[in-house]
Amino acid sequence: MRCGNPSPDKLKKQIPSMRTFHMQTSIASALAKLLPAAALAVYFFWTKHPLPALIAAVWAVVVVDRLVNTSYVFDQTNNLVVKNGRLAKERQYPLSDIERAEVVQRRTLALWKPTQSVILSLRGGKELFITPFPARDFCEYFRRRKEQTKP
Repeated sequence: MRCGNPSPDKLKKQIPSMRTFHMQTSIASALAKLLPAAALAVYFFWTKHPLPALIAAVWAVVVVDRLVNTSYVFDQTNNLVVKNGRLAKERQYPLSDIERAEVVQRRTLALWKPTQSVILSLRGGKELFITPFPARDFCEYFRRRKEQTKP
């Protein structure tokens, strides 16, 4: 029996049973999502309207939570788990229900830098638009995982 590192062929065939991809975001898109809530909260506090100010502050907290804690996880049970922050309910999509994953380029507020996103085609004609980082690695991992789970 030989101890030590496995052969490169074995390493190439092994796919991790669980992998997490985080959401891709830029400063411009984060500001575009957060600035309205923060500005409204400051304005309402300034004009002494506490209830609307509190609602705007809660809105800002939810936006920050979604920006920081959104992740896409391939778990051991062959599901893609989409977690849109800690405050939102996580959604699970079986890999067998996802027909294909395709990388698309889209423009954000930062017009000079396109963002790579992924469109997942689900059974029943539904499409799911996500922004994992890095998008190409996400699609490659999805393809390998899908091939691995074929009966």
